[in-house]
Amino acid sequence: MHPGKYRHFDLEASLVRFLVALQSKGIQIPSEIKLLFNADGLPMSKSGSNEFCPILVIIQGYDFVFAAGIYQGREKPADVNVYLKFFAADI
Repeated sequence: MHPGKYRHFDLEASLVRFLVALQSKGIQIPSEIKLLFNADGLPMSKSGSNEFCPILVIIQGYDFVFAAGIYQGREKPADVNVYLKFFAADI
């Protein structure tokens, strides 16, 4: 992905891991879950020029956050549609 690199993580697999973790703790699996999404950029260091832009997923009502994708490059992704393409396909 121009001008950096992107790694996508399977949203469904992450949600299954969450549900299995609930079940292993003896917590009833909810019939409905609400997801919150956040994407923002931050520098990897004070003096460096690398950007780190994760797509984070929060399961509302639970203390569970995971990354759906992570972009890294010297500047923000050139095209937000390309940046969000795999994530949008998962939803």
